[in-house]
Amino acid sequence: MSLIKFQISYHTNFGQEIYVCGSIPELGNLDETGALKLTCEGEVWSAETESKTTGQIEYYYFLKEQGKTIRKEWGSHRRLQVEKSKMFFVQDLWKNKPYHGYLYSSAFTESIF
Repeated sequence: MSLIKFQISYHTNFGQEIYVCGSIPELGNLDETGALKLTCEGEVWSAETESKTTGQIEYYYFLKEQGKTIRKEWGSHRRLQVEKSKMFFVQDLWKNKPYHGYLYSSAFTESIF
């Protein structure tokens, strides 16, 4: 069994909550209804879970307000290589959509000039 501790700094408003969703049962198997809720101390959100899963897991953070998802991290899922009987401390920064996010759209990247 491995212990995974997640931590992310993010400014929220009253009533907002951050969750981590991932490809293991403890993180909801990429189903947000089973995601792990983080607790807040100031602007630092954290949670920990134990897992029997080994190998690569994928995960991402999202923000909920009044039971509804209002924001997700931009881009591809994060990856973590989990080994048996180890402790992992994951300290992340929120992945915002870039200011020029339209440059990453398929309409732009698949255009031929």
